[in-house]
Parts: sequence; structure tokens; C-alpha cells
Amino acid sequence: PNNTIIIKNTVASTPAPIVREQMEPKEYLYAVASRSAEVCGYSKKPSCRKVNIAKQLDIIIDAESNWGVLPDGAIDYGRCNLAEGCGSGQGLIQLVETTRKHCEKKLKKEIDKSNPWDSIDCGIYLLELEGIQHWDPYSGSY
Repeated sequence: PNNTIIIKNTVASTPAPIVREQMEPKEYLYAVASRSAEVCGYSKKPSCRKVNIAKQLDIIIDAESNWGVLPDGAIDYGRCNLAEGCGSGQGLIQLVETTRKHCEKKLKKEIDKSNPWDSIDCGIYLLELEGIQHWDPYSGSY
């Protein structure tokens, strides 16, 4: 008879910590924000709706910065607003300076607009806790 005893390794069942810089930005977004939440502030229908935070922010990032992909295929995560310049937005979520400072205060950490993971962290905070109005009034398409 086989007397081998198999003991479940509880360490292996604990998820590994997320090290954001070891992940592609979009992979990081889905790893940390794949959850549903009530998001308010839509301009077309001034109401709230339940959305998946990661999917909604993916749509916003794609529209705002094309995930940093430039027309020639190069990647620039710190790209400025193409029509209006850096004062009108920079980075994946097209942060303006006042919103960057607001995120720094709320998240209690420094936010670098050209760092894709910082942009995502700020975007998750803004979308989930303050609503879509940071982007929606300008396009109404999210």
C-alpha cells in the first residue's frame, strides 16, 4: 500500500502580490480593477450605472490615449493631448495638473502622468469613487 500523505500547500493557494511594473499596463488594470461598481456622472444620462471598472477604464484609456500607441506604432505613455497640448491632458488617462494633484492627495502617493501604472491607479480612483465626469462631459461617449 502507498502510505504517501499529500498536504495541501496553503502558501501556494495564496495569490502572489501584484508587482505592477512587472506587468503590461493593460494586464495590470485588469488584475487590480476587474470588479463591478456603481459609477455616476454620465452627461448623456445624468445617472448612475453599474460597470466593470477595468472594462470602463480600458474604454476611456483607448479613447483618450490609444494606450500610448502613436500613429507610427511607437509607444509614449506620457503623450500629451494631441489637439490641445500637455495643459489639456497627459498620459494614459489624459490627466490635467489639478487632477494629478487631487489623485496624489487622495491616494497619498506621488503620481507621474507619464507613468502608465500611476495613470491607471489614478483612473481607478477617479472612476470608482468620483464618477466618470472627469472624462464624460467632453465626449459623452463613455
